[in-house]
Amino acid sequence: MYQFTWSEFCDWYLELSKKDLYEGEAQRKTTARFVLWYTLEHLLRLLHPFMPFITEEIWQALPGTKQTATIMLSSYPEADPGCCYPEAAANMERVMAVISGIRNIRGEMEVPPSREISVILSCGSAESLSLMQQNEKAIISLARVADLVIAQGVEKPEDASIQVAGDVQIYVPLKGLVDLEEEERRLLKEIARIEKEIEQFSKKLENPSFVERAPADVVVREREKLAEVTNKKLVLEASLEKIRHLKG
Repeated sequence: MYQFTWSEFCDWYLELSKKDLYEGEAQRKTTARFVLWYTLEHLLRLLHPFMPFITEEIWQALPGTKQTATIMLSSYPEADPGCCYPEAAANMERVMAVISGIRNIRGEMEVPPSREISVILSCGSAESLSLMQQNEKAIISLARVADLVIAQGVEKPEDASIQVAGDVQIYVPLKGLVDLEEEERRLLKEIARIEKEIEQFSKKLENPSFVERAPADVVVREREKLAEVTNKKLVLEASLEKIRHLKG
């Protein structure tokens, strides 16, 4: 509940909604307001047993709650299958991963949050390309991007830092942003972390007991994870080589 309320609702959805609330067309504004109200009202009822006073106070201030004197007399929320959108949720997770990747580069390179940067997204599939283009405004707004290029098969600029989010490679040109020594240290640290993940997945898949007893779909997922982190390591190692080449 804490993770969903603080991170997904307050951090992500509220921030993503601001464009619609302040700049969107009338229908988009109405939809954003309703989803925010609906989610908050249900969250307050879910949280009430754990946080009775603050939830009561906020609930009393919400529109549409006056028919019940107190949140204590309102019904506890029940799951509604009609509100489940797994495909949309999965797509937004991919967009969030890209935004987080850009933010990670900013944070690790100590680029001030107020400073806008240039970003290139090299998408590994037409599906990812379309998804990133549809969410271009959200990426620009939440990652503080001044210039965003979204395409397929983009060659990595020699002076760029890189993060990987699924099949999307994130390039942030470093010229004027960071020093190469710091970027080399960051890449070495990230590669070391990835190597530990590779070792963990490899040990599990090399264990006959796991491979023979685990459900087939679980084994397949573990192999896919191993392939993904192995590919990520190769990309990071290539970036490290280029950084070292730039250093001379």
